[in-house]
Amino acid sequence: MICAGEVSGDLHAANLVQAVKKLASDTEFFGIGGEKMKEAGVKIRDRTVHMGTVGVIEGAKYYPSFWKIKTRLSKALEEEHPDLVILVDSRDFNLRIAKIA
Repeated sequence: MICAGEVSGDLHAANLVQAVKKLASDTEFFGIGGEKMKEAGVKIRDRTVHMGTVGVIEGAKYYPSFWKIKTRLSKALEEEHPDLVILVDSRDFNLRIAKIA
């Protein structure tokens, strides 16, 4: 599972996925992110790059969306048992994902 919440993270995560697939083409990825990750072959569960924020006030408007995504990712972790969880950017959100992973 790979998670990115910002445009730059989407790009970095996509580059990582492409590099891994060159070494192990049968590796499968699912997670949250944006178009670059999708193009790299990640099965995107939720789009998050439009929710990249700076500060508490700006981030507050996305809190309900992040909560729903966290709940869905928690369920996906329980059902799919990924071998690895890669968390890119979005520190506050991804630290919550790390706790449940």
